[in-house]
Amino acid sequence: MMAIMNTKTTATTNLSSTQFSTGQVTSADGTTIGYRHVGRGPGLVIMHGGARASHHYLHLAEALSDSYTVYIPDRRGRGLSGSKGEDYSIRREIEDLRALLQKNDARILFGHSAGGFVALEAALDLPIEKLALYEPAVSIGGSVNFDWIDPVEKAFARNDPAAAFVSFIKGLHMNWMTKLPFWFLYPLARLMLHEAEGREMVALLPTVIWEAKEIQRLDSTYERYRSLSAATLLLSGSKSPTYLRNILPVLAQTIPYVQQLELPGLNHNAPDQEAPERIASQVKQFLLDRG
Repeated sequence: MMAIMNTKTTATTNLSSTQFSTGQVTSADGTTIGYRHVGRGPGLVIMHGGARASHHYLHLAEALSDSYTVYIPDRRGRGLSGSKGEDYSIRREIEDLRALLQKNDARILFGHSAGGFVALEAALDLPIEKLALYEPAVSIGGSVNFDWIDPVEKAFARNDPAAAFVSFIKGLHMNWMTKLPFWFLYPLARLMLHEAEGREMVALLPTVIWEAKEIQRLDSTYERYRSLSAATLLLSGSKSPTYLRNILPVLAQTIPYVQQLELPGLNHNAPDQEAPERIASQVKQFLLDRG
């Protein structure tokens, strides 16, 4: 459901030699939304996945920047942006994006995982002309498991971030490691917390809980996407979890103007870690084909 880091990937993977500028907008409730931007051309916004932030998508932005001005906001509660506020909801995320679009006149949106869910919801209300999504975290008929939320919250309440992390990854079933027993993963998670990347991951976990509750609240409401006017590309990787890939044909039958493509050999973290250049190539081809 959420974009999560590959434990074999070092923190330097998401660094880029390209010079990125920063900016900020003020959302409807007064929250500051900070963003990175690079490139020239039509405006394209990248909505990052869960447990991620704007800097994890610098390579993807760089690969798109020869054709587009790419904006990567830190969704509220992360990085350059202000806190989530007391009344967080998908509506707040849409208001944040609205402020960014109005300032920069962007009409193209790319969303990954939970960011794909936000992008889909936003495209119902905002003037999005073209929408590219990589495994949007939409739940249909309980397809996404939310049983991990309670143990993660309880682990944080007793100040045990390692237990929170293990409960999170085991609940999402992203790869073979999540099948290992809790007692085996727990000491590995404690070691992970000694590294900067591990500490960042755990620090971002509370943001995943907020958005997961919204995804759960809107379970099986996908029929609303029949009103989407944006030309839409649905991407997935052949190595991603089945529950993420299985919803895409349903969305493809629901969204009016849509293309669906599964990319061989890729997993859920293709846009931010594994293959950002390949994802950028597919997105650019889609946007070119659609004029």
